[in-house]
Amino acid sequence: MTGAAKSRTDAANNRLQPWCSGSKMAVLSPMRAAPRGADLKRYWSAGPARWPRRGGTSVLLAILACLAFSPGARAEAGAGAAPVLNATPPSAASGDAGPTPEEQARVEADRLEAARLEAARRARSTAEQQIALERRRLAAYALVLSAAESRLDAAAGDRDVEAEAALGLRQQAVEAHSRPAVADAVYDELRTELRATRSRLDATLRRASRGTDLPPAPVLETNDLAPGDSLSALRTLQAALQERRDRLAVRQHADDRTEARLLLGRLTLLNQARLDLLPHLSTGKRRALTSFSPAAWNQVSAEFEHLALIIRYHAFVLIDAARQGVLGRDILSASVLLAASTVMWVLAFVVFAIWRTTARRLFPVWEQRLQAKNLATLRASPEFRLKLLRLFMSVRGPLEWLVLLFVLRGFLPTHVRALLEVQILGLIVGWLLIAAVATRLLDALFGAGGARTSRSTRALGPLRLRSMRLVSNVSVGFILVLTLTARLVGKGAFYHWVLAIGWPAAALTLMLLVAWWREVVFEQLARQRRPGGVQRWMLANRTGRYAPVAALAATVDVVVRGLARSARTVGSRFVSVRRTLAFLFRQELNRADRSSVSDLIDLPPAPFDSLSPTAAGEVWITTRLQPMLDRLAEPGAAGLIALVGEWGSGKSAALDHLYGRLDDVRRMTAVDLMKAPDRRASRGDAAVMLVDDVEALVRFDVGGLAAFDRCIDRARRSADGTLWVLSIDSAAWPLISRLRHVRTLFRTVIEVPRWTDTAVAELLGSRTAQAGLRPLYDRMIEDAGSMDEIDLAEAVEAKSAAFMLLLWDASAGNPGVALHLWRSVLGVGPDGRVFVRPLHPLAEATIERLPLEALFVYRAVLRQPDADGTDVAAATRLPAGMVADILSAGVREGHLLRTGETHRISWDWFRPLTRSLVRHHLGDAP
Repeated sequence: MTGAAKSRTDAANNRLQPWCSGSKMAVLSPMRAAPRGADLKRYWSAGPARWPRRGGTSVLLAILACLAFSPGARAEAGAGAAPVLNATPPSAASGDAGPTPEEQARVEADRLEAARLEAARRARSTAEQQIALERRRLAAYALVLSAAESRLDAAAGDRDVEAEAALGLRQQAVEAHSRPAVADAVYDELRTELRATRSRLDATLRRASRGTDLPPAPVLETNDLAPGDSLSALRTLQAALQERRDRLAVRQHADDRTEARLLLGRLTLLNQARLDLLPHLSTGKRRALTSFSPAAWNQVSAEFEHLALIIRYHAFVLIDAARQGVLGRDILSASVLLAASTVMWVLAFVVFAIWRTTARRLFPVWEQRLQAKNLATLRASPEFRLKLLRLFMSVRGPLEWLVLLFVLRGFLPTHVRALLEVQILGLIVGWLLIAAVATRLLDALFGAGGARTSRSTRALGPLRLRSMRLVSNVSVGFILVLTLTARLVGKGAFYHWVLAIGWPAAALTLMLLVAWWREVVFEQLARQRRPGGVQRWMLANRTGRYAPVAALAATVDVVVRGLARSARTVGSRFVSVRRTLAFLFRQELNRADRSSVSDLIDLPPAPFDSLSPTAAGEVWITTRLQPMLDRLAEPGAAGLIALVGEWGSGKSAALDHLYGRLDDVRRMTAVDLMKAPDRRASRGDAAVMLVDDVEALVRFDVGGLAAFDRCIDRARRSADGTLWVLSIDSAAWPLISRLRHVRTLFRTVIEVPRWTDTAVAELLGSRTAQAGLRPLYDRMIEDAGSMDEIDLAEAVEAKSAAFMLLLWDASAGNPGVALHLWRSVLGVGPDGRVFVRPLHPLAEATIERLPLEALFVYRAVLRQPDADGTDVAAATRLPAGMVADILSAGVREGHLLRTGETHRISWDWFRPLTRSLVRHHLGDAP
């Protein structure tokens, strides 16, 4: 073969190479087999127009391809193939000029078809290569997911180890409490572990807030020429890996949340162990950690970092819960819970608005009614109910908001109420409202005063309110900071800092208050009639270099005197305090010189009898019995009323008061009532029957209540339309209450209360004025002659108050006994003036030395006033002669008073005798 022919052959081979290579002769696949030699010769003789076309491929191209690249085909074709290839086509031999247009079109179509097949083959090969590449990418992604799962499994296993390590470290801290050196080392170890835990918690929160760091599943980069089964399997694998990744992301987020919760718990545990170890450190280290040293600054920085982590954690939990649904609940239950809470809150606000609107009109009306009642009863000071109502009105606003806060908190769901954010918010709002209530309460208490100070009180009201608000806000602010600090980070360095700052803050607050009240304090100080040396120095340095010190000292002086005055006022409201003051005054009188009153004689009979407890007074004294008497005086009152009280307690005076207030009323003793004829058949009894001395119908013997029963029967017949008030001595009441059902017998049982010291003092003053006496206390005041009028008046006022308190204590609140003791201490001087002498109580030891038989006789006389010897003997079961001797001795000693054949306990020995009977368990306590 020549060189030119070889070149043409090589070129043809190069053009046919793609058709015979790759995919096992895919071009010839429609022909199923290469043509043999006889077929090639027949095709060549027929001409191109008659050559068959199979699968869109020219037979000529197939023949050339097989002859060029298939050795088996060339061997099979043999010699016949060569002539055919070397022969000249018929058209050429006959001298044809070239291919026809139809032939050229067919050749061009064959060429385009071949190009399309070549592109399809290349695309399929590329698709198969891309599928293999995607399989490798998905396999690598699966390894990434497996590695992430392994890390999560390892982290879950490490949590138990870390929890045990934290518990062990806390146990070391507990064991180091008794060894300061070891405690210092454990404390440093705890701080190191806390620092590491805070770092891990910070990283965990950052990671959880960012979301998962797992990459998404790779996106498949394939075309549609890839085999269908391979592409479908690849997409299934990708979907499975994406689902696995999503599950792993959820698990990773849950693990991060669990990790953050456990780290916060570990942080709290270790921090509490650190705080518990703080008091047991060495002195130097503890002082360094609680002072303002660099170590303390470092510790405070760590505590603030701890606080920031707590806030970040709870914010993360709240946001995460909101993303996942309302606190992890499904939408339906969350909606129902939210709707129920909203309805309850709206209902609470509606009730609150209605209450505030009603209270604005209701409380002023109540105040006016109580004030009118006080004016009607001529009370010197407002009663307790009016004071309490005014006090509540002053604090009503913030107190109502505080109650509303507790109600709204109760309506919150349990899981919402347990949130730290809700608790902190409630704590802050609650303490602020408490500060407002405290401000109003202090302003109301310190602003209360009588008519003498009302004008100054109103003038100082705004300044006092501002001062109370400052004190309350500063105090509540410190309490709130200390509470939140102890609640969140414990009582560490910052807590001690706040405590240390509290004293300077209190001093600054005090200086500010002194500046506000400076002018008022100096005005109060200047009003003193006789200022002392220090007080004069304060007034002299009102301005100048020492003005701040003088203002502070003046403020302290005025405040101390005001507090002492308030303490006396408040303390005097307690019976024990008043009795203590009376005892101290009695001891003072016992030490006093009696020579100053040695020339005084007793009152003449006329003024002495005018001050008798049995004499009627012209002025009615309002006591604690007054509300019950007012109810009896209401129109339409009916039934049997028992008025029970001891001798001298004011039962007869109460009946006299009712007698003067009511119409169609009759007053008589029980004995007179039983002697009077029963007039029920005629006009009947009056509308009100007042019966005194019902105890005279009682005998302490068999059948001793017969007369009492007849009296009750008579009263019962007209009790439906008549008010019966029966006065009964408390000495006979125990027998009646034991033998009769008094709760069914009487509609109401009124026990006469003990009189207060102010009521006793008012009674003694009114009866003394009624007798025309003006007793003087000059003989009881030392150096009275050297005092001026003002000092003497103040001393007399103090002695008078102390003496009235002493009489109240000696009489145990019995106005009759107090009145008798009062007339017994009054003496007349040589000039005819009446002076008060010291009270010398009788020796109760005289009664204590009496035999029991005498006590029995005295008790029988106390229970049966105006009883003769026979009645006393029957009550005591003692021989008549012994009873007569005891009665004679009692009269001789002054214990008893004889009136004809009857006896009665004397006023002097009434209270010592009743106390002695109580000590011997023979009577009730007065």
